[in-house]
Amino acid sequence: MGFDLKEFTTDEVKELEGVWVYFDTEETQGVLVARAWNENFMKAFRKFPRGFQSRARMGTLDTKTDRRVWHKLLSETVLLDWKGISDEGKIIKYDTKAAAEKLSKYKGFATFVWEAASEEQLYHDEQTEEDEKNSPASSATG
Repeated sequence: MGFDLKEFTTDEVKELEGVWVYFDTEETQGVLVARAWNENFMKAFRKFPRGFQSRARMGTLDTKTDRRVWHKLLSETVLLDWKGISDEGKIIKYDTKAAAEKLSKYKGFATFVWEAASEEQLYHDEQTEEDEKNSPASSATG
């Protein structure tokens, strides 16, 4: 038997509504991240000029305007919430404007959010995982 593509099944609700990614074991500090290139993201992304779209896909957004637009897009469609996040010791309440501002101010934070949104396993379909656990082990000698 070949590799089963079912292993790539994702949970569409998680893709749009996001999953929490925590910075601590107590789960008091984290971000709620929808999947990269999710349906909401794509609807908004299609409204931008093709030049912007190409630069974004290639990771070559180079102007302040490009990055500002990208961070606004992420804040509205990918970074959906946070908790326990502070800036210079001051706790910040989540809203899309604050999210876009912090994504722009902290490049590493923007990279973290995009990489989390791109992490396939976060959005994996739990039913598929359960099916895999319950299936009989395959024979190594085949």
